[in-house]
Amino acid sequence: MRDQAGLATVGRHDVAAEAFAPCCSRVQNAAVEGFVLGHNRRVILANWIGTDGIWHVDVTDHRPSLREYADILRYAGSRSVTTANGSGGRLRAIADYVNLDWSWLTRRCADLGEYGAAGVTEPRSRLLSTEGVDRACRYVAGLGWPPRP
Repeated sequence: MRDQAGLATVGRHDVAAEAFAPCCSRVQNAAVEGFVLGHNRRVILANWIGTDGIWHVDVTDHRPSLREYADILRYAGSRSVTTANGSGGRLRAIADYVNLDWSWLTRRCADLGEYGAAGVTEPRSRLLSTEGVDRACRYVAGLGWPPRP
C-alpha cells in the first residue's frame, strides 16, 4: 500500500487539526490507525479494522505519542503527491508515485484520445457518453513531452 496523508483541516469551534490516513508503505507505519493531531496537544485515534467492536476511538495527550504522530505527519506530508504545481504536475507526480512510465502513459492517452473510448467501450445508458474520457485522455496526452507530431 502507499502513503496517503490528509491535509490540514479546520474543524468546528476553531479547532485546527491535521489528519493522517492509515495506509502507509513503511513497515513502521503500516499499523498506524487513522488519527487527528489537534493543535490542542491531543491525538484522536480512530480505527474500525481489527477491533472487537464495530469501531474504536481513543484520545491521548501522552507527549511521546504526540511526537510520534507529529513525525508520521511530517514524513507523509513531505512525500505528498499533491504538492506539485498545477494539475499536470500533480498528475505526473501521481504517475511517478505508482511507477507508471510517464511517456508511455501520455502516448497511450494520445492514442485513446485520438481513437476514442467509444471504440473500446460503450456505456450501458444512452444518457452517458465517453466524451469525458476522451477529453481527459487528450488532456493527459497534451502534458507529455515532447508533443506528438
